[in-house]
Amino acid sequence: MFHEKDGKIYINKQRAAEVEAITAANHELLHKITASLFNDPDKGKDLVEKFKKVLSPSEMKVVQKRIDDNYKFKRDDDGNILLDEDGKKIKTTNPLMIKNGLQLFLMR
Repeated sequence: MFHEKDGKIYINKQRAAEVEAITAANHELLHKITASLFNDPDKGKDLVEKFKKVLSPSEMKVVQKRIDDNYKFKRDDDGNILLDEDGKKIKTTNPLMIKNGLQLFLMR
């Protein structure tokens, strides 16, 4: 886990070994690097747009689905997508969720 407040990376070595996550440290380092880029929304959006250009249509579809499934909409404490009074899904405005969704483009 990358802890943005103190800038440190924490790895649960036992859990990483259990699930054979041999790239856990690299993954968390990438979080740290991208976090610095996404602290500036314009730089983050520019980076995402550039990266999207290198994805094939099928790759883009996979990444977009993951973002839509996990980050695009507001959820209740049980993980259910919240609906407005018209029954439409409510998009998230939480900067952390948006940031996490954008970072997915760089980690796929």
